[in-house]
Amino acid sequence: MKANKFGALLGSGLVLLAIAPGVAAHEQRDQRARDVAALKQRETIIESSFRGKQGAVERLRLREQREEINALMRRLSAGENVSPAEIDQALRRAEL
Repeated sequence: MKANKFGALLGSGLVLLAIAPGVAAHEQRDQRARDVAALKQRETIIESSFRGKQGAVERLRLREQREEINALMRRLSAGENVSPAEIDQALRRAEL
């Protein structure tokens, strides 16, 4: 009887170990999707502001912000690790 319980526990543990990486990968993909969505939203705001600006300095600042956000989106889409702090900094710098 004890052997059956041990076998059942061992089997359950192995199943959990087998599915844990899949769950973690799914959560990581969800976080990447949320990060890309936040960056795209900020890019849209920058684009609309860019169209309304006439000053060269302001346009240059907006262009740099857009390039930084696009680079982060490319890295996330390529599956690279991007720290949340790096994303937060880019979003803060891009606040209008």
